This record gives sequence, structure tokens and C-alpha cells, in this order.
Amino acid sequence: MATIYEWIDNSEHPYLLPGDVAVRQYLVSKAHGLEAAEKYFFSIPENLRASCVYVALLNCYTNAKSLRKAEGTMQKMRDPGNANVEAYNIMMNLYVKMGDLQKLHSLVLEMEDKGITGDAFSYTICLNAYASVPDIKEMEKPLMKMEVDPRLIEWDAYTVAVGNNRPAKIIFMVLVINAEH
Repeated sequence: MATIYEWIDNSEHPYLLPGDVAVRQYLVSKAHGLEAAEKYFFSIPENLRASCVYVALLNCYTNAKSLRKAEGTMQKMRDPGNANVEAYNIMMNLYVKMGDLQKLHSLVLEMEDKGITGDAFSYTICLNAYASVPDIKEMEKPLMKMEVDPRLIEWDAYTVAVGNNRPAKIIFMVLVINAEH
């Protein structure tokens, strides 16, 4: 049974968008592993290697915990200015998985320097990382930013901030609910 991608490849006029290529990149990685995903990436014409395709490759490297290749891909994205918040989040997650909070902190500072605004995922990644240490001072920074911008608030983030202390979680949630009304 042929896949949709085989049908597209064999058609007379294949019309692929970078998003299609990114999805295929991800699927190749899941089905056939990192080596096949890399081979596929290098077969992609330059005009289709958009930011989303590099993000897909970056995801492949981080899922395989290939730090050197992930950092190399991230640098390739930075050079032309194509590193977006999604790419930064992927790298932040990798640094947390590797236990390298110094690189996480450097990445957060880099985002600030470049004017790249983090999203709810960015702040939750930081909270999780600093809660695992625990580093209250560093946890306060993303919490303060989250409180200023309601779009950044994730309920899970607040529970991370108070740890496994059930009474503190309940009090925290009541405070947040009251603050919204």
C-alpha cells in the first residue's frame, strides 16, 4: 500500500508546501529514525527548507537527544534570523532534559536580547526547570511576567511553582481565581 507521500512524489506535478515537508520530516523520523530523517532533510530542495522544516529537523535531534546536531541546526536558524519562539522552546526543553540550566538561562537571555517574546510554553519550561532545582529566585521571574500577560498563564505552571504542597496549590489557585474576578 502506497503512502500519500509516495503518491505525491510519483505524480506529474507534485505541489508541496514547506509545512507538508515539515510533517513528512517528522513522520520519517518517527517511522524510520534519525538517520532516515536526516537523509530526507538533505534531499529537500533549498526553496522548501523554510523555518518550519528546520524546526521539524530540530525536533528530530532533540527527541534523539543529539545536543551537538540540535545546537548546529539552531545556529543555522539563527544566522538568517529564522529562529522563532518554537525553535527556542525546543532547545529550552532539550537543555532541561540534559540538566543544563546554565544553557537554558543563556537561551532565555538571548531571546530577551533579540526581542523574541516567549509564550506560555516558554515560561512553563522555565518554571519546571527552576522548580526541579528548586531556585525560587529564578522561578519568580517567569511568574511575574506571566502575571502581567494573562495569555501566558497556564494553570499547570502555577501548580509547578508551589510544588507538591497540596494546601499551597489550593491557596494559589483560589488567589488566581479571585484575581481574575
